[in-house]
Amino acid sequence: MTLYLDYRVQTPDSSAINVDVKWHSHHLMLAVTSCSEERGGFITIYDELGEPLQNVSFSQQPSSQITSSAWHPDKKVLVCGWENGDIHVWNGGSEFQSVQSPHQGNAITSLLWSQRGGRLVSIDANGGLVGWRLDGHDHISLVFHQTLREPLTHIIFKQREAKVPQMDISGLARAAVAGDEKALDLFSAWRPRTAGNRYTLNSQGQDGLGFYVASLRGVIYFVSESGSCSEVFNGEGSIIRKLLYHRKKDQLIVITEGLTVTQFQTDSDGVLSELSKVKLSAQTVDVNILWAGPSCLAITVGDLSVRLWDLDSSESYLLTPPQDESHNSPTRQAFICLAYCNFREILCAGTNSGYIYMWKKHAPESDMSDSVDAWELLPPTNVRNSVKQIQWGPGAGQLAVNCITNVYILREQVLAASYNQQVSVVQISGTALVVSIGTNYPLLDLHTDIQVKGVAVSSDHIAAWSGRTVIVYQLLLGESVSISVEGTFSCIVEAAVIIDKSIVVLGGGEPMSLASTNPTITVQTFQGTVKQTLAVNDQEGRPLSMELNGPFLTVTTDIGFIKMWDFSRREAKTHGQSKDIAEALTDFGEIILARSNCTGNKVSFTIAQSNLLPEPKLYVWDVESDTICYLNLTNGKISSEEAANETEKTREGLPEDEFSPRRGLVGRFVLSHCWDQEEPKLLVCEAKRHPQAPSLKTKEKTSLWTRRASSTVMTMPACNDTSASTKRLAAIQEAEVVVITLLSSPDHDVLIQDVLPLADCHSGLLGLHVPFYILLRKSQDWKLQSPVERVLLRDFEGLADCDKGTKEAIINFSYHLSLGNMDEAFKVIKSMQSTVVWESLARMCVKTKRLDVAAVCLGHMKHARGARALRLASSEPQLEARVAVLAVQLGLLDEAERLYRSCGRLDLLNQLYQASDQWDKALATAEDSDRIHLRGTYHNYAGVLEQRGDTSGAAHMYHRADTHRHQVPRMLQQDPAALQQYTLKSKDPALIKWWAQYLESTGQMELALKYYEEAGDHLSTVRVLCFQEDYEKAAEVASVSNNRAACYHLARQYEAIDDIQQAVQFFTRAQAYANAIRICKEHSLDEQLWNLSLLAYPRDQLEAARYFETSEPPSPERAVLLYHRSGMLHKALDLAFRTQQFDALQLIAVDLTSSSDPALIEKCARFFVENNQYDKAVDLLAVGKMISEALELCLEHNITVTDELAENLSPEKGEISEEERIAILEKLADCCQMQGNYHLATKKFTQAGNKVRAMKALLKSGDTEKIIFFANVSRQREIYVMAANYLQSLDWQNEPALLKHIVNFYTKGKALDLLANFYTACAQVEVDEYQNYEKALGALSEASRCLAKAGSLKEGVVEAVNLRTALVKKFLDVKRMFERGETDLAVSQCRQLLHNAPDLEVAVRRGDVYCLLVAHSAKQRDWKSAASLIEEMKREAGDNLAYYLPAELLDLLSANGVAGGSKSQNPLVVSPDDGIDEEAEEIIETVGDVDTE
Repeated sequence: MTLYLDYRVQTPDSSAINVDVKWHSHHLMLAVTSCSEERGGFITIYDELGEPLQNVSFSQQPSSQITSSAWHPDKKVLVCGWENGDIHVWNGGSEFQSVQSPHQGNAITSLLWSQRGGRLVSIDANGGLVGWRLDGHDHISLVFHQTLREPLTHIIFKQREAKVPQMDISGLARAAVAGDEKALDLFSAWRPRTAGNRYTLNSQGQDGLGFYVASLRGVIYFVSESGSCSEVFNGEGSIIRKLLYHRKKDQLIVITEGLTVTQFQTDSDGVLSELSKVKLSAQTVDVNILWAGPSCLAITVGDLSVRLWDLDSSESYLLTPPQDESHNSPTRQAFICLAYCNFREILCAGTNSGYIYMWKKHAPESDMSDSVDAWELLPPTNVRNSVKQIQWGPGAGQLAVNCITNVYILREQVLAASYNQQVSVVQISGTALVVSIGTNYPLLDLHTDIQVKGVAVSSDHIAAWSGRTVIVYQLLLGESVSISVEGTFSCIVEAAVIIDKSIVVLGGGEPMSLASTNPTITVQTFQGTVKQTLAVNDQEGRPLSMELNGPFLTVTTDIGFIKMWDFSRREAKTHGQSKDIAEALTDFGEIILARSNCTGNKVSFTIAQSNLLPEPKLYVWDVESDTICYLNLTNGKISSEEAANETEKTREGLPEDEFSPRRGLVGRFVLSHCWDQEEPKLLVCEAKRHPQAPSLKTKEKTSLWTRRASSTVMTMPACNDTSASTKRLAAIQEAEVVVITLLSSPDHDVLIQDVLPLADCHSGLLGLHVPFYILLRKSQDWKLQSPVERVLLRDFEGLADCDKGTKEAIINFSYHLSLGNMDEAFKVIKSMQSTVVWESLARMCVKTKRLDVAAVCLGHMKHARGARALRLASSEPQLEARVAVLAVQLGLLDEAERLYRSCGRLDLLNQLYQASDQWDKALATAEDSDRIHLRGTYHNYAGVLEQRGDTSGAAHMYHRADTHRHQVPRMLQQDPAALQQYTLKSKDPALIKWWAQYLESTGQMELALKYYEEAGDHLSTVRVLCFQEDYEKAAEVASVSNNRAACYHLARQYEAIDDIQQAVQFFTRAQAYANAIRICKEHSLDEQLWNLSLLAYPRDQLEAARYFETSEPPSPERAVLLYHRSGMLHKALDLAFRTQQFDALQLIAVDLTSSSDPALIEKCARFFVENNQYDKAVDLLAVGKMISEALELCLEHNITVTDELAENLSPEKGEISEEERIAILEKLADCCQMQGNYHLATKKFTQAGNKVRAMKALLKSGDTEKIIFFANVSRQREIYVMAANYLQSLDWQNEPALLKHIVNFYTKGKALDLLANFYTACAQVEVDEYQNYEKALGALSEASRCLAKAGSLKEGVVEAVNLRTALVKKFLDVKRMFERGETDLAVSQCRQLLHNAPDLEVAVRRGDVYCLLVAHSAKQRDWKSAASLIEEMKREAGDNLAYYLPAELLDLLSANGVAGGSKSQNPLVVSPDDGIDEEAEEIIETVGDVDTE
């Protein structure tokens, strides 16, 4: 809470008129230009408190006045121009220095520094234009001089957009948050105090030295950096009132006398291009215009309003104070001067009646950035004189106000307040304080003689200081309270505290903003005598702040040290070692606030990060263990939780409550914190919501009236939709500021004990004194109430006047409870009688699920209902369900809801919602998860709505519960009209039928008949029509509707009136065949009886059959059929045999099954045999399981056995003995085999277990695929051999798969001799078909291997195979000899094969041997030998040479005249000298391989 305090400038001449005021842009120095008759013109420089600078001789001239002055942008350099043309400069020294001026004799009209101070320009009334520069000794020297011969009035530099904006110490923090100082405004009055030590201001960017100058006749010139001047605009005599420069767009804004605003675009040479021209309207021509934002102009219009005009969007609007703010004044009020603070975006306007209004601009938002809603009006200030000029100071907290006769400095100051030992002091104005002492004394007003900057208080003293003066007051307590001044002394004070009879002062030297020496901490008497100086060495830095709790003083320094002193003895002693926070924390900028507990072993502190933005953490330093823990308000977690990275559970395994108050801490930062003055564990922290963190106020709230997705009616609002915990959490989340109660101990982290949302009437936390929070009310409530309010801690409800022991017990109880240590907490309070404490423990039992402790707590609370509910809940199997019952009794409905959900007891959750009147949630739960109770929930909700008088809603819910047919008539029985309307509107046939019955009971037959028809109740309709004896219409209704009940009722009516035909007809329609048959028998209606009996049920058909059997004359054919249909087969067969009805017998035989009487089946079968219907007889015997007789008939009469018949003839296992079953199956298989049905025979042989015969039958079928499959699944040697033998009879040479199966089956059948024979056959095929002796040799080798494995075989078989193998090997050896060139030996071996191997043809064809010899002769070109070999080959191997010799070789032989060398056996006669040697060589090379495939 801040206040603007006015400091009147101490002018050296009270009769002087103040002409102009100017703040330095970076230093807290105010230059005031004045004039008086006695002193003439003079200038004075003041500090921020309005006191003139000491030891400075200010410039003055008795016969001249100062017409202009200008501060250097960065340096302490002030230049002032005089009416006589003189220029004086002050550069921080003791006096002003005169500069030789080219303006001599001409009044200087304006002085202006460039943006960064690189150039000073002075102009005069005679057109003199002079450029100056500042040298290294802060002296100005001439750069150029121009004379334009006309009065010059205005100067504006062509400014450049700076990369790093100019800033003061506050601006540094603003830059740290990307140009938004509003964030720092949120951190109370704190501003960075160490930034100046680490940052250099205005160190970057270039200075723009070109400028524009305007003359009296409306001409604008551009002057370059070198001083060259050129005319860029001519206003043709229109006087220029103001020049402004738009830095971002490089535009010049010109305001002329007629309030015409012209925008010009500038280029690098200063040339102007007109963009727009706008004519403004105002009630006076004397308007004030300035920038109020990057592109916004603020303009006074001659009344109590300020026009804001955005040049970019061309939007404009007015800022006006409310009517109640427009104070009465004898003169017409109007704004006459403006000032705008760029850093804090505050627009200030002064009136002619002395009022100063301020508007602060909000953060830009898309929907309000260019409207009046973006500006917030601040409380106005009155300086009691007409305001001529206002200007903001460099710190954005000082405003200079020029009232002509007086100059005021308005300083923004946080109102001072202090609390200690039940004494509180609050500043209510610049010089007034309000003192509050306990609850037994009234409030006291204390008026001081100083502008109070700060206060300190003890149990019997109050200290107030202004920055330079300290006043100590004594409180005299008795029946009344009196205040007297005990001491006053002068001292530079930044902070002070009172300890016993001493005051500790932080200060010394000049104010810290101008200090050249370090501040000190001194212990002084109340009269100012220094008793002790507390030393802070250079390595620890300069002291910045100090705080006192008990006897312990905590001091912070500018480089991050915390140092403590103990005042418990006569002299202060250092307490422990100092702590270097900058070393302990990684991202450190400055300590904001540090305070210790009453025992001095814990220090809480907050810091700003290196970017000078406050960190959202509250740190606690344990002095004894030198460890630091913290509470992080970014996520609401303490340091140990962040270290363990626990995201689901809180400390010590306690489940984090979905409605825990700590959820309301997220997204906040620390404003202040303090410890209790007596309890060392108790710490409180004031936290504010971050501006970017959304509150509940900004969220769209759900309407109380909701429409359910599955409902068509509007549901009633719930009376208690949220529990106490939910409301409390919502209040915490919605609150802008909360007070967090923390507990700390040497063994554990910081523990969150409670969170209190700060009410709107409170402005902040002042202190903590168990059992009360000490809160400060907002200033608007001070007139009616005390500025300080004591608010009871939640754990002390009902214990405001408890003694010290009780306080300690409750604090320890809260401490153990926060740790989750139920047993210790119980021990602490077991002797206490406070219901509040026991209730707190009971609530904790819900979290820890300690129902045993909860029962004790409920007893101490005298909560009988809760104890009974807890006892009844003991039967619930889930612990969570039992704990939820406890939570419900304690009002923790949200906790109960969470517990019910966690254990899956959604039925109990549904009951909870119903009991707490949360019907929307109850319905949603029933519809989604508890559908077994859905209709019950609808019904209960309907009952609630009925009690509330919402009959339409209740009717709808009864309808959804499907109980509306009884409940709605009951509910509306007292309102027949509404009941009729509902009934007819519902279109429910049951309700309409009920309404018709109601009308029928009252005798309204016609209306009843109408509603019976509408309800579709045909029986009742027919009943009423019959009652009215309208049988024709009743018959029509019954016929059209075909309603059986209606037809039956009408048939009974017809029978009663002896209309037999109609009675039979409608009994038939009603399917009441027994009644129809009865009537037909009674009236001998045989034809109708026969037709009815065919439609009737078996019992009725049996009665009809008996009737036809005994009637006169009898009808046996009808009786047999009806007996058959009624299931009386014996009776039907007996009657059929007796009456020789053979057709009927055939029909009856079809229905015979295996369960029928065997004698009956045999009798029917004999009948079919006698009538030569053998197939039917076989089928009948098969159905009757007379298998032997059926098979005999099949064999005897060659009856075809189908698959179905075969299945019927196949006995199941267990029906007969296994031998008989096998014999029958083999007999059946033989029958199938005789009929050529080999597959069925195979199946039956297989079922009989005779797989060999099954295979033989399958071989006869020739189904190769099934033979292979059967052999594989049978796995019998004999079957394998049979399958292999069968496959050898197929074309296995061309089907490799068959060859593979043959080898596989012989191998599995272990018939190695047969496999050897097969390999031998393969070898022969390779020789005869493909001449491939290599493969033939391989096959013979396999044959030999098989014979070797076979063992005992005839020796001749083995020898034959070996002989074949030897011959083939020898042939291949000879062939290889030819290939290697051993021709002579090869020829000799060939001859031996031909003449000495009588069994050669067994393995090798003679023709193939001759082929080798012929090929060799052809290769040697011995055509004669080749011819001889050909002739010999014909004799020994036959005339078919092409069978042995390749076609190429035959062609070659024929070409060389060898007889018989042609494929056509006609040798060619050619010359032996023909040149075909090359072709012959190629052919002969390929002839060697005569066994190509």
